[in-house]
Amino acid sequence: MRYISDEDCDPEEQLDIVRNLKPHGKTSPFALLDELYLEILKRQRDQDFLKTFLALLVGRSSIDASNLHEDDATLMNVSEKNLHMKLRRMRSLLKFEPFIDVHHKSFLDFLQDPSRSGEYHVSRQGGQKRYLELIIDCVVPHISMVIEQPKGHGKCCSRPQFRSVIIEYPPKIVLPVEDWQETLQPLLDLQDKLLNTSKPQPCPVTQVMRELLLHLQILQRTSHLVAAIQAPYSNMKKTVTECNPTLVTENIPENDLDGCLSALLSCLQKTNSVLVVDTVMIECMSAVVAFDHTETAAKVQSVTDAQKLIDLIDLVNQ
Repeated sequence: MRYISDEDCDPEEQLDIVRNLKPHGKTSPFALLDELYLEILKRQRDQDFLKTFLALLVGRSSIDASNLHEDDATLMNVSEKNLHMKLRRMRSLLKFEPFIDVHHKSFLDFLQDPSRSGEYHVSRQGGQKRYLELIIDCVVPHISMVIEQPKGHGKCCSRPQFRSVIIEYPPKIVLPVEDWQETLQPLLDLQDKLLNTSKPQPCPVTQVMRELLLHLQILQRTSHLVAAIQAPYSNMKKTVTECNPTLVTENIPENDLDGCLSALLSCLQKTNSVLVVDTVMIECMSAVVAFDHTETAAKVQSVTDAQKLIDLIDLVNQ
């Protein structure tokens, strides 16, 4: 009835569509309903926008947090008014008051079942990943502005509700660590630039970036620990590189901190997800620790390199 009485469409035309629906041989009890859903979805003009919003809808509906709907327009990069305009032909499936949501959970069930929704399918994990991607798409321009104009971006008035999703550990977005790594890559690319920015003014959005990257670090450490526990003992005894330690350090003068540090970082970059200390690494570490630690710390140019060194120190001290 909502579909037929949609105020943006001709009721007779809508009724004709319902009468002409054919389930295409499906035996599912939802076959006719699914055909109606698909017909409504296919009639939306901006299909890319629609599919993105459906992913957002599935994502935020599967996250245990309140008021996430307040970010819908921001995450879709449109005004609240424009969001309603773009989705106005979805009134038979979505309610718009007090906020945009499904009339009935059955529509979410339809979207999450690939055999029913086809090209409009959004899994729970896929929805949460897309939701996280939209958060990153929202955060990156803000961080870029802070980097370019650290003193000119003014007082930030943004108070995104999505911060409640990641303010505590574990985050309420549940994804494999690989998805976190892939999705947060734009922030990883910006973190060193932000650290080198002269006293950027703190704001909720930059704090979101810090919290997201912290979650990634914790998830990666947890993942590596699990991998290390599960790895066969014989694999743990294997060296990470096939380098000869003499070849690594023999051409580096004893007073060349840059050379020694570069050799150590080079070894760390060759490691896989499970960090194993081998002879080469020990030789490089021995060369580096001979220098003043303050001078060594000053030579580390990126957060990534610093984290690798911290992980190595933690492993050696265990």
